[in-house]
Order: sequence, then structure tokens, then C-alpha cells
Amino acid sequence: MLACTGPAALLAPEAQSLGRRTQAWQQQRRSRCARRIICQAQTNDNSPAAPASRRAALSLLAAAPAAAALAAAAPLPAAAAEAAAEVDTTVTHRLFLDVGVCPEAVRTDRRLGDKTPFCGDPAPLGRIVVDLYGKAAPGSVATLVAAAQAGAYASTSITKVLPGRFLLLGTQGPKRSGLVQAPPGLPESNPDLLSSAAFRLPHRRPGTVSLNLSENEDDDFFRFDPKYRNLSLLITTGPGPVPSLDGENIVIGQVSEGLEVVTAITQVPTFTPNDNARAFNQFAKFIGDERAEKTARKWGRPLQAVVITNCGLL
Repeated sequence: MLACTGPAALLAPEAQSLGRRTQAWQQQRRSRCARRIICQAQTNDNSPAAPASRRAALSLLAAAPAAAALAAAAPLPAAAAEAAAEVDTTVTHRLFLDVGVCPEAVRTDRRLGDKTPFCGDPAPLGRIVVDLYGKAAPGSVATLVAAAQAGAYASTSITKVLPGRFLLLGTQGPKRSGLVQAPPGLPESNPDLLSSAAFRLPHRRPGTVSLNLSENEDDDFFRFDPKYRNLSLLITTGPGPVPSLDGENIVIGQVSEGLEVVTAITQVPTFTPNDNARAFNQFAKFIGDERAEKTARKWGRPLQAVVITNCGLL
């Protein structure tokens, strides 16, 4: 953790001698690390009774440029705001997601061969309606529309909930686990992935919906398939922006109805590691331990099943 947020003087002399490209990459990695930690650090106990390691970490975070920038909540730079203003956000489709919640994450009475992992009658939370920007991200919206029309998201679960940041849905996997199975007939390619214009819109408002690239949790088994199409969606929860997602994901729409449902989802209890586990994981990730990413995937898992009971186009 200290390596993630410490000043450049703490880096090894060999790292200081690297080229500009490597130094920029290291700075970006430290900044991302600081942004991910600062939200929880602001709510941690910083009293004299707190562990010395936590107080030291918080003092470094307070001095880190990334933490200061996040605390200031600066508006979009003029150039970025101008680029976003040029994007055509005409609404071409309206997607609905009906959401319910079960009292437990999985059914305890499931029998061998039963492909229904959730309770039979989820308590309804409400409907989320998303206005899709078919002109700003035509390839991504076309893929999403085809998947929604085929019912790919129905009877699947929201796999991660991070209050104050975002929630995830559309992770691909077996239906018996409540994951999405890509239907046949999806577009053969998504040209948005190769277009810089598709990444212009920021994640500034609660309810911003984007094609999830940076936080995608699809297994490599699916990603390496030549017919793989990304169906993972990310919805920001608010109340503030999530600048760490800007330029990393393709914004495809905005929640126009049902923000209260998004807020209700954030109230569902989730698996949350303690501070020591987070610190060790951040250090392991910084040194390149592949187990860190696998462990972090479990964070934010709802302890009750949040189910998309139905989906489609209005």
C-alpha cells in the first residue's frame, strides 16, 4: 500500500532511470491505486487509537496528488468537456430491467440438475429504464439491444455492488450460477472498441451506463473465444462522479427512470474485506501477484441475490 501511494523518492533508483513511457505507466498505476483506496480511507477511523500502520497510510493518502485531486472534485477539464459536448447523445432505444432481491445469495434447497439458483419469488425492487445513445456508441448499443431482445439478461444476477461507485451486471458464465449466456445472432464485431470517439463521454452523473471494459470479470475461457462479445454493463451509483472509469469504458446511456432502484441495490449487504486484507491485496497487486486480482473479484459480492427478473426494450 505504501508503495502504491508513496512519493517518487521512495521508488528504487533503477525505476527512476526508466524511460518516460514507463514512468508515466507507473504514475498512472499509483494514481489508480490511490483513487480506489481514498473512498474507504475517508471513512476509516483515524483516531489516536487506530493502528499506526493505518494512520501512516492515511497521512500518505492525504499528501498524494491523486487523493487531493479527488477530494477537490474538480470539474471536467475544458478540453474533455468540449469533446464530450460534441458527442451525439440522441436516445435511439430504451432498455428496461426489472429487479428483485432474494433473502439469500443462492437457494439452499437446490437439487442436482436444478438450473435455477435463485428463490422462486424475489421481492420486487422496481424497474430501471436506460436511455441508450445509439449514435454515440452504435456498435455497443447494437450488441446490447440484440442481447436484450433475446432475453440474455433475464434471470441473471447483479454480480458486484460498490456503493458510491458502481454496480455490475452481465458477467458471462453458466446459467445455473445466475450468469449471462451470450445468445446467437449478436453482431459480428463492435467497432466502438477501436474508436477513440466512443470513449469521450465521462462517468459524471449517477446512473451513467457503460459497456464494462476495465472492470470486466468474464473468464478467459470466454474472452479467448473468437465469437466472444462483451455483454458486461456498469451503472454508476452516485452521488458523485467516478473519474477513474473515464476513458476506460464506453458510455452507452443514462438511467432515466429508477435511480431509486439503483440506490436500493446499494443497500443490499455485500462481502467487504477488512483493512488489513485490503492493504495486503493492494501490495500484492502492485508487485504483480496474479492472486490479488482473483481475490479482489470477491469484494462487493451481494450476500443476497439481486436478480434481473425481466428485461427488454420499451
